[in-house]
Order: sequence, then structure tokens, then C-alpha cells
Amino acid sequence: DRPPPPGPEGLEVVHRELVYQGFFRMERYRLRHALFRGGWSPLLTRELFGRASAVLALALWWMLPFEIRASSVVKTEPFAMLLAVSSAWAAARGVRGSSRGIGNASWMLAAGAFAAGGFYVRESAIVIPLAVLVFLVFHFGHEIRPTIGTFATFLGVYVAVCLLAALF
Repeated sequence: DRPPPPGPEGLEVVHRELVYQGFFRMERYRLRHALFRGGWSPLLTRELFGRASAVLALALWWMLPFEIRASSVVKTEPFAMLLAVSSAWAAARGVRGSSRGIGNASWMLAAGAFAAGGFYVRESAIVIPLAVLVFLVFHFGHEIRPTIGTFATFLGVYVAVCLLAALF
């Protein structure tokens, strides 16, 4: 009598509860999983951030080493990071609740404007659009159309603000 193989069939969620719902969402799970040698693991307790919060944290964590390595003017660092975090936050707000549709355009416009401001303050902040793209790919999964549509909105404003800044 062997349990199912590892994967969705080999996982049993015994209890799920919402721990926190505010700026981010956190859930606590009590679960057990199938073991390779047969049988089931003891009950495990795990906390899980909501998908958008986790992907945003991953995108920012991935982006920070580039920002720190390329930093040459210390005085602009706090302002550039504020703009980078604001851009990522607006992007996360833009896709909140839109797992299958294109993200909220007004939040993506704000995200693009913040990212362009970060690039204007310090050119090494050009990784912000790449971090937002990674975030959107993780958020929408294999759905190409929403990812491209949402990123196009973001990138359009980003390029427009960068061009306006270059003209002045």
C-alpha cells in the first residue's frame, strides 16, 4: 500500500487558514506529503505569501545586486530605490485580482512612470523594466497575451517619460 508519487497526488492539505490580509496576503497551511520510501510525512506547518507579494519580493531581490554593484553616486541611491520600489509596488497593484486578464492600466502607467524616473535619476535603474517583466511572467504564467499587453502598457509609458526627460 504505497502512497501516490510526489506531485499533486502526493500532497494532502489538512488545514488552510488566512493569517493576514492587508498590504499583502499570508496563509498558513498544515499539510503532509508522500515519502519516496512509502508512507506519509508528519504534519508540517508552512506560511505562504500571496503570489503577487512573493513574486514582487523575488523581483526586487533579483534586482538589488545590480543596483548596488552599479551604484556610483551615493546621494541618488535612496531616491532611485524609492522609485524602483514604487514601480514594483504599482505593478503588483496593477495585476492584483487579474490572474487571467490584462492588468489594470492605470497602475501599470504609474509603474512605468516610476521606473522611468528611476532611470532618469540613475541609469543603472534600467533593470527595473526587466524586473517588472520577470514579475509579470511569473504572475501570468504561460499566458502570453496578458503578459505582453500589460508589459506593453508599462513599457510605453516608460519609454515616453524617458524620451521627455531626455528632451529637457
